[in-house]
Amino acid sequence: MPKKKEWYDVKESVFGENQVDTTLQDSGTYSEGRIDGTKACKGNEMLVGAAVGVLLSAFGYAYPFVFVSGEPPYEIKNSIDNKGEDYKKGFLKGYRRKKKTNALMGTTGGCIAGYLGYCIFVMTIFNSGY
Repeated sequence: MPKKKEWYDVKESVFGENQVDTTLQDSGTYSEGRIDGTKACKGNEMLVGAAVGVLLSAFGYAYPFVFVSGEPPYEIKNSIDNKGEDYKKGFLKGYRRKKKTNALMGTTGGCIAGYLGYCIFVMTIFNSGY
């Protein structure tokens, strides 16, 4: 069984890639799984987060933490069944992190936009003489 490739292992390598024959390993590493999980995360969490942030302001910050599960769809889970456990753990971690980060960024942008809109609305009311 070939030695497990670590990110810091540059012995017998060219540009940081091990020259060990890895054709027998179809399992993948944790870091490969994490990168693939990040790439596989597609969705509209940022848009929904922005809408929630605008509508609920600071209360919208509960959206990424309470309502976004971060679990990949069944089809994606089935596509990584033939991979090793390290790869699966990395994939799920990358997928969850990307999904929640997108939701949090959208919520933050929505909260800022909602607050600025509220301030403009209030300043318009007070400056108009009502």
